[in-house]
Amino acid sequence: MSQGAPQPAKPGMTVVRWIFAIFGILIMVFAGGCSILYSGFLLFVSLAGDGGRHAIGAFVLTLIFGGIPFLAGFLIWLFATKGRR
Repeated sequence: MSQGAPQPAKPGMTVVRWIFAIFGILIMVFAGGCSILYSGFLLFVSLAGDGGRHAIGAFVLTLIFGGIPFLAGFLIWLFATKGRR
């Protein structure tokens, strides 16, 4: 059984790509983590407090103000790690 020619190794990520990938991860951690904490707080307040009158509106605002930066961080990370080489 003969084996084919060895495949050339894929080049690793450059320093600039690493910087952008880490920057994207930091955006995701801080924007997403803050949104998760605040959403948990909203859930607690709506269950324990006023019955959730204002929880839906505040949750939508949380998704807008936390979700858009999280998505931007995810796209930065995705393009840094999986972009054209």
